[in-house]
Amino acid sequence: PTPAANEAAPVATAPTPPSSAQGYNPQPLGEGYAVLVNYFNRPEVAADVRQVTAQAVGLVSYEQSPFLLAAHTSDSAAATAVSQALTQRGFTAIVVDSRRAILLTPFVAGTEE
Repeated sequence: PTPAANEAAPVATAPTPPSSAQGYNPQPLGEGYAVLVNYFNRPEVAADVRQVTAQAVGLVSYEQSPFLLAAHTSDSAAATAVSQALTQRGFTAIVVDSRRAILLTPFVAGTEE
């Protein structure tokens, strides 16, 4: 066998297909306040949260757990108001330093604006 024949094999390999996770790019939320909702592994809760907030609902990781992102704002009073509105309607909502949350997706299916 000649070295040229052995070297030709890698050239014939198929190109690597694009990763299915190519569009998935978790990012820190950044400065401000995040209103998070524990959805207890029930994704349908996102649509209910959207009805209260009238805005798209995202998905974040906070302290290595998934949460719905009901709001992200630099205004602490606005964050508190959203949290209180959600809590009054029976949701488990918390306000956190958004720098500690990682945005997994800005829109949960069915909650896009």
